[in-house]
Amino acid sequence: MASFTKRNGRWRVRVRRSALPPITKSFPTKALALQWSQRVENNPEGFLAEQQTEDYQLEVLGDLIRKYGKDITPKKRGRDKEKYRIRVLEKSFLSEVPLKALRAHHITKFREDRLKEVSAGTVLKDLGLLSAVINTGRTEWGLENVIRTNPVSLISKPRAPRARDRR
Repeated sequence: MASFTKRNGRWRVRVRRSALPPITKSFPTKALALQWSQRVENNPEGFLAEQQTEDYQLEVLGDLIRKYGKDITPKKRGRDKEKYRIRVLEKSFLSEVPLKALRAHHITKFREDRLKEVSAGTVLKDLGLLSAVINTGRTEWGLENVIRTNPVSLISKPRAPRARDRR
């Protein structure tokens, strides 16, 4: 059964069926919400299977980075700076590495290449973001069977720069 709620000028639809998780989505108009709810109510198992195949389209690290940038980064306070770091990761060779083949030596090569361009502090922040992306993929997006351990935690990090001296 679908329930419709108007919230902040948008229509939220929640479809609940026994033995299935609730499915929720928001729409700008009630007509679109009604159309979507009927499609989901007719075949909820098929709709859930379709959603799962979308989630499993994460084949290379670049897909994971883009999903993190689209879903997680906008909710953060430092989203502007993190968007920049996301773009740097997307442009690196790491974005082409398949998730199943991701190993510590890939991260080490990224660290060495990045250290030639920027300071150690910047590399530490990049590695921290990369670690967060991988951990989010493992814990929240069901990739724990694809990525067994976080390869960022296996490599040595560059020494943090000396803190600046303030009066």
